[in-house]
Amino acid sequence: MSKLFFSQIERFKMRLVNAGLICFVFIHLLAGQSYSKEKDEASIFNAEEFFLDNGMHVVLIQDNRAPIVSHMIWYKVGSADEPQGQSGIAHFLEHLMFKGTRKFPEGEMSQIVARSGGNQNAFTSYDYTAYYQNVPKDKLQLMMELESDRMKNLILKPSEIDTERQVVLEERRMRVDSSPFALLSERLNASLWVTNHYSIPIIGWENEINKISEKNLFDFYKKWYVPNNSILIVAGDISLDSLRDYASSTYGAIPSDSSFVSRSRSSYLPPKVDIRITMNDDRVRQSRWYKTYISPSINVGEKSDTYALSLFNEIFGSGITSRLYQSLVVKQRLATSASSYYNDSSVSWGSFSILVTPASGVNVKDVENAINVELNKIINSGITENELTIAKKRIIADLIYIKDSPIQASRSLGSLLSTGFSLRDIEDWPNNIQQVSLDDINSITSAFLKSAPNAVGVLLPQGGEE
Repeated sequence: MSKLFFSQIERFKMRLVNAGLICFVFIHLLAGQSYSKEKDEASIFNAEEFFLDNGMHVVLIQDNRAPIVSHMIWYKVGSADEPQGQSGIAHFLEHLMFKGTRKFPEGEMSQIVARSGGNQNAFTSYDYTAYYQNVPKDKLQLMMELESDRMKNLILKPSEIDTERQVVLEERRMRVDSSPFALLSERLNASLWVTNHYSIPIIGWENEINKISEKNLFDFYKKWYVPNNSILIVAGDISLDSLRDYASSTYGAIPSDSSFVSRSRSSYLPPKVDIRITMNDDRVRQSRWYKTYISPSINVGEKSDTYALSLFNEIFGSGITSRLYQSLVVKQRLATSASSYYNDSSVSWGSFSILVTPASGVNVKDVENAINVELNKIINSGITENELTIAKKRIIADLIYIKDSPIQASRSLGSLLSTGFSLRDIEDWPNNIQQVSLDDINSITSAFLKSAPNAVGVLLPQGGEE
């Protein structure tokens, strides 16, 4: 679990979202919370949950400090669930979900949210799609009416689909095609993940976006946007009884889909090979070095390993006190930035990534050699008891601030529940972190670094050499 602040995660995520790097940053900080169905004094959020008769999962994070609420609906479907040849359809549909219904025509929902003094947005990842509104608490039931209506009654016109297709393509041009690092990341992911759908960019390939039809979109919508594949999370100033009443009268009126079949994902792990992609681009002024490993997640691989790897990430590359930053940036001055990120919150395999920006005039090979020296220290000499103790304290200490923002609390919990965590998993996470011994972290980390499939990407100015 990375201890970066949420705003830092958001900035990094927005730079990389369509390059396929969303997962390894944002979920990590957030998976450290402790939640419980009961009012457990040791729990950070004291989250409560119930299920509607139609199978919809409802979760409350009560916070009465201000008369506001964050209302989020999460669908357990993302870009990795897309049909073959329809890359980008999950993100495309996210855009089209704002086109309106008969009850609330296009533009009306946005106007209602704005008049209510709130804001709204949506986002798509590999494993989920989410929609949210932040509003005064007396507008919560209205938000539920709006959101539940478009869960079932979305209207799409061919002209609107074509218009929004151009918006999506322009977004791809701005965020991916105009970004050399994003292009490099696409190619690196495609090589590393092979047949796993994490190899496909969230925003999709341009040629496939152009071919997505009205029928494709409606089929995807009808299959996945059902109450028994969704999670409603409300954080803020509302009681559980009121939330139950509101949810029952809005979302509860939508029948479950008896034919719905939960997604299944590949657990295929490609053999370890040397993958290296070097990209030269005349738009590049500063070289970058990036390495990502396929790692255990809460769903695939040894779940117990994820606790040790979370601590390893904290020690090795999380923040300016980490081994990597101190060595490359502070002591050797070979880099201007150096960090690592671990994501165990994936439906399929997770990922561990290292991202370094060499200092001006420093050869990429020198930087890579220095990184390998630090990795070999971990493999051969391991972590110290003092480092492990400090890492545990830092991770646990960071958790207490997350509830301060209802939207942050909702996003934290939703991303975890959507990828396979239960409330009990989340509540137990800090305890499981505390149980990791020095032998555990050293043996697990050493074995992981020596055996995990990985790929290296190098971005260079035009004419530059490694």
